[in-house]
Amino acid sequence: MTAADPQIAAIQVAGRLSLPGSSQPIAKLLGSPIAEVQTAAVKALVLQRDTNVINPLLTMPGLSAALKGQLVEGLAQSTDGAVFLLRLIDTKKLDPALSRQAIALAIEHPDTNVRLLFEKFIPENQRPKTLGQEFKAADILALKGDAVRGESVFLRSGTAACNKCHRVKGQGG
Repeated sequence: MTAADPQIAAIQVAGRLSLPGSSQPIAKLLGSPIAEVQTAAVKALVLQRDTNVINPLLTMPGLSAALKGQLVEGLAQSTDGAVFLLRLIDTKKLDPALSRQAIALAIEHPDTNVRLLFEKFIPENQRPKTLGQEFKAADILALKGDAVRGESVFLRSGTAACNKCHRVKGQGG
């Protein structure tokens, strides 16, 4: 057990419980010389999603790029965090390197809606093809299949929750 363990445990509890008024003191712990304390603080702030505290941290000159990157990575894991990042990107309040990181994470997000929100950052010729409003069966049948990707989509929870009702190769409902 290290001297920082009780402090880390307290940070984790405060983060999980979203204790009122705890975001600011947790944010101050990002300045700790102990990397484990910093990581615990980042995770707690992401759990709390206190955008009034996180927003200035992402633009704070004294905060390391690594910690800002951890905040972006944590926020990008959730739909509301990804939408918060999108707002920062659209208003040009996020550093270009962090914006690129957020965009890369969002276009691979498990939630289709988040991917669609960030699709505008993908060059048009690289965007995934969609069926659109009108489609023909022949057009679909002419597409080249990708079994590995299809399996990934089938097993993924989210908008395309195929495996909730259908079963393939013993997997699914």
